[in-house]
Amino acid sequence: MYSLKAIVLLVGVMFCSANDVAEPTAVCGTKGSLCTCEQANVLNCKNQQLDTANLRVHSEGFSVQQLNMQENMLTELKKGEVLPGYEQELTRLDFRRNFIHRIESGVFDHMINLHTLLLSHNKIKRLELGVFDNMDFGLTFLDLNHNLLENLDDAPFSSLTELKYLYLDENPLTSLNNVSFEGLGNLIELSIENARLSEISTNAFLSLKSLELLSLKNNRLEVVPQLKGMSNLNRIVLSGNPIVRISNHAFKWVPILENIQLRHMHQLVSIEDCAFCGLHQLQSLVVSDSPKLKWIDPFAFGSNQYFNREIPLIDFSNNSLSRLNADLLPWKNVTIIRIDNNMWTCDCDLSWLKGYQSKLKEPVRCAAPEKLRNRTIDELRVVDFNCRSFIAFSHARMVTLVLLVCLSSAAWIAAWYWCFNRKSMCLNWRNCICRPKIVAYAYRNLAMADDTDQLVSEDKIPSPQSV
Repeated sequence: MYSLKAIVLLVGVMFCSANDVAEPTAVCGTKGSLCTCEQANVLNCKNQQLDTANLRVHSEGFSVQQLNMQENMLTELKKGEVLPGYEQELTRLDFRRNFIHRIESGVFDHMINLHTLLLSHNKIKRLELGVFDNMDFGLTFLDLNHNLLENLDDAPFSSLTELKYLYLDENPLTSLNNVSFEGLGNLIELSIENARLSEISTNAFLSLKSLELLSLKNNRLEVVPQLKGMSNLNRIVLSGNPIVRISNHAFKWVPILENIQLRHMHQLVSIEDCAFCGLHQLQSLVVSDSPKLKWIDPFAFGSNQYFNREIPLIDFSNNSLSRLNADLLPWKNVTIIRIDNNMWTCDCDLSWLKGYQSKLKEPVRCAAPEKLRNRTIDELRVVDFNCRSFIAFSHARMVTLVLLVCLSSAAWIAAWYWCFNRKSMCLNWRNCICRPKIVAYAYRNLAMADDTDQLVSEDKIPSPQSV
């Protein structure tokens, strides 16, 4: 009796399990059917209210390489239920703007030609262990923007060795550990903008030896993170973080950095000594829209002698700076200087700007002294900068020069007068050169000298016969 019941129950379970794998939804091919088969082998199922990617194409001879499933009702991706039969042909999958909260491991196992995977604007909270396994053959672009990822603690991308572009914007990530990006040695761009990052481990980026662009815009970082391992990084965006100061050698691990973006940093108060030291390939530096920034150390860039290249842009606009050192940078090498909307004190220390007016992108207005308030640099004359020490120094030099000329003139007049009245000691009164009296016996010795002796000191001229 019990054995019969067990058999019936087993058959029922098998039947239910078999029915769990739903029949594929027919698309494309018949009039009025869902989706369209388009040129370039695109199956377009955008906004079709589909709740599955388990599709069967009814268009004879149509090969699907790109699947567009944007704006549907998908909640999960199951193994064997993403366009079965076409896995090896797919090169691009677009699942943006669905309700996907789970991706089953093995879903992408047979997609050996897939290079682009778009999963943004979904509900993904975690990446299951092994979800990207067997995808080391060619996936180069992965978009996980606008999801619910809270951590990357289990090296979720370790098998994506060919990945070049990874986007993780708008996820509630709070930290990055030393294995978060393990295996991504070929990654070129990494973006984690508008997240909640407040802590980044010292070696979090150590695997990213090929990375060229890193954007950590609008997070909760209070210091510039350690950038170890990213020896090819040439652009970094740290805008919108509550960083208080840019400290000594903040970018020492990325010596070929060319572009630094530090906009809208509302807690930034200072840029310290040697903050940008070693960045001799710098092309663009933007430190703007930071209302608390009042100080840039005169040695923030170190020695100017190493900056031999043109620097297209230096932007210190919309801050609270009052002073800017003339030796901060080799300004002659800077193409565009933006320093408008600050609290400039237009005194002698800022007078050097008059020599670079052609490089100023926007009018630079004075905030002090009171008599120069709201006047622009190009309106001012050199004397308006009130360089008193320079004027005093110039006056002292002029007085010294006049005194030297007077003393020299007096000495020459005195010498001429003395020589003129002592004609016995002068050979020629016109040039008034005094010569010593020649002793008489010198002439006598010269007269007694043999003519042959005089020829010794002269070049011998050969006779015509010898020539």
